[in-house]
Amino acid sequence: MKYLLPAFSILLMGFIASYFMGKPLHQFENIDRMIDDSIPGAILRKSLGGLQVLVANFFWIQRESHWEKREWNPTMIAMEMAIQINPRNVHFWIHGARSIAFDMPDWRLKSLYDKRGPLPESIIEKIKKEQVEEALRLLDQAAILFPDNYRIPLEQAQVCMQSLMDEERAVHYYKKVTELPNCPNIVHRVYAETLFRLGNTEGALGYYMEHHNSLNPDDPTALKSSVYNRILELQKILKFHGQE
Repeated sequence: MKYLLPAFSILLMGFIASYFMGKPLHQFENIDRMIDDSIPGAILRKSLGGLQVLVANFFWIQRESHWEKREWNPTMIAMEMAIQINPRNVHFWIHGARSIAFDMPDWRLKSLYDKRGPLPESIIEKIKKEQVEEALRLLDQAAILFPDNYRIPLEQAQVCMQSLMDEERAVHYYKKVTELPNCPNIVHRVYAETLFRLGNTEGALGYYMEHHNSLNPDDPTALKSSVYNRILELQKILKFHGQE
């Protein structure tokens, strides 16, 4: 992570608070190995011990304050500190990535506009793409810690769709979501429809049929009859084009 506050002051806060609370820091040394291996700040987390959640929430509140003022660097610093201190909070990862992808491009562009005036389209697209890639990288890190949380690849798909209008890239993430436990039925349908829009009608039909067979008719979110009707429509399309 690029934007890091000096850790010394946070370490000091942990030592002082631990002293006054009468809780020696060695009690908090059992940090999950996966977090230590993949997320910077292991020493900081161990030093804070039981104060991790409290201090992380403090930084997240600071992040919200900077976000309201559209302050790019301070928002990133506070967000990254919150994540480093309490990486178990999936909210930090998802909402942080969302802000990076959707809010920060406008902040950066406005700052440049104020300095240079109107910007060429190439600069606008470059900044948008930089922010999207940074958001996707952050979510890739989150996926290491939360491999079964469908919200993470779903957020990546939405970033690709809404920020880049890139369905080919989004469909890759939608597919990941469909493979995870507790994937909402609507995402299965979105995945199939994205395949269809990309010209893969046969793939969309095959997936709809597979999905239809797995649906619980008593589940109101299943929309089993609607899925069946869509299967019939796609079969007609393929028959019309001589692909059935």
